[in-house]
Amino acid sequence: MTSLRLRQFGLLAAVLGLAAPSPARAGELSVTGTAKFSGDRGLLVRLTDGLPAYLEDDSPTAETRYRARFYARLDQLTMNEGDRFELLVGYDDADAPQFRLVIARLGGQNKLALAARLDSGGFAETTPGQEATIAPGWRAVEIDWRAGAGDGALSLWIDGAAAQGLTALANDQSRVDRARWGAVDGLDPGSAGALELDAFESARFDPVGRLCFTAAQFGQALSAWPSGHSVRYLLTAIIHACPP
Repeated sequence: MTSLRLRQFGLLAAVLGLAAPSPARAGELSVTGTAKFSGDRGLLVRLTDGLPAYLEDDSPTAETRYRARFYARLDQLTMNEGDRFELLVGYDDADAPQFRLVIARLGGQNKLALAARLDSGGFAETTPGQEATIAPGWRAVEIDWRAGAGDGALSLWIDGAAAQGLTALANDQSRVDRARWGAVDGLDPGSAGALELDAFESARFDPVGRLCFTAAQFGQALSAWPSGHSVRYLLTAIIHACPP
């Protein structure tokens, strides 16, 4: 289902397999081997003056269910207490947000919170204090949004563990026609640093699931070291090894 496009400062350009963006955008969005969880390259999103920078998944078409999984490392992100911004947002064809996955700095930790549009026009949101902590290092983040007449939902998993979600939603009129991923909206000027993002996949119904490294993949990474991969990449492969 996934088809990603690059958008920044209102400009749109096709991105194939996370190919490098144009030089005009290189200061905010860059595709680099230093930001990868797996494969050759990942996406580095630099926060600058509260301006948005994101990729767009334009594969959905009036979807009543949308699932997405990606990997995020927030170690380079700097936020003041109480600051937040939108990391993943689903929109309808009128560009109205239907769901939001939000990063917030609360209690000295990075947290994830949810919001989903209701047929009434308001939003159901994660109850304050029930936001999910996202620990340092690479983390798998997966969401599952679905429309329903009192049985709609927005679910969240971090590293495969379920976090507090939103249930019993009256949102059967909602549809998703695109999703944006990165520093999407609502950025505070005091937020700085960078996001490292990788391995985005979206689907209609089936869980996307986590990535893991096979023994063969680790062997290939080891044989390419040190010129092809860093020690950090090798450690990531060990930590995220597939179950036997």
